[in-house]
Amino acid sequence: MDVFHWSPEAKAPVLVLALLCLGYSAYWFVGHSAPLRRWVTQRHGDDRAEVYLPLYQKHLGVLLLGFVPLGTVLLVLPYDLLDYGLGRSNPMLFTYWILALCALVIPLGILSGRKPTTQTVYPQVRAREWDLSLIVFNALTWAAYLFAYELLFRGILLAVCVPVMGVWPAIAINVVLYALAHLPKGPLETFGALPFGVVLCMSTLLTGTIWVAFVSHVALAWANDYAALRYHPEMRVLVRRRADV
Repeated sequence: MDVFHWSPEAKAPVLVLALLCLGYSAYWFVGHSAPLRRWVTQRHGDDRAEVYLPLYQKHLGVLLLGFVPLGTVLLVLPYDLLDYGLGRSNPMLFTYWILALCALVIPLGILSGRKPTTQTVYPQVRAREWDLSLIVFNALTWAAYLFAYELLFRGILLAVCVPVMGVWPAIAINVVLYALAHLPKGPLETFGALPFGVVLCMSTLLTGTIWVAFVSHVALAWANDYAALRYHPEMRVLVRRRADV
């Protein structure tokens, strides 16, 4: 038996797992590096660094978790955008999934955001005063980041693993990696990512699209972020627009 036998069908999962590992590692170490923090501080000042740094980190995530992996696999693998879950789904099935998941995750996000322990981390943008422009920009940045996230996990990774491994092993690998990516956010989010990840994988496989996973993930993030903002004792929403944001 050849211990180092290479199976050709393993090319796609191995490539995507390598892209995920390298992309997430680069995102984490560069996004949380001292040079990036110094650059943000020099660009926006000490008092605004904690406001802009999380936004730049998410933009970096869009590049390293979204554009780079997608561009690589489109060049190397015999798949197209529809294979990665970017097509349309049955409208009725899509609607049922969206309504069911949003009805579940939005209350959970609001309950989580009201907890003082959550407010030590969220909103990740640590601005004491929020005007409409910052609220909208933060929401759009979350959406762009989570689109890249879902494209990589529920789109690309799931698409290349299922044909080779089967459904449940592919889901298991997907969810384990998804949970591990949440380790820096503490045990609650890490363990919560396990059932949530299974549901997102199932919704993607049953609907043939990542849009259910994307919308429900964004709904959870927005509910959690803005509930934390609403109940944070040191943050407030401005009625008038600030000129320096």
